[in-house]
Amino acid sequence: MRYFNVMILGPTQSPYEGGVFKLELFLPEEYPMAAPKVINIDLFFKYDLHVFCICWDML
Repeated sequence: MRYFNVMILGPTQSPYEGGVFKLELFLPEEYPMAAPKVINIDLFFKYDLHVFCICWDML
């Protein structure tokens, strides 16, 4: 199992409150020695990011 659909809810009392952020997460065979790939599939997010990095400490 290396492919995940992820949904992150915006934290309360933040500019992202009420937001729902949908991502595709793919773990390569080399994981954890190779970084996971994360794709934003929520095209209506105001910054319109399609591929970006996530700080795992925040999750």
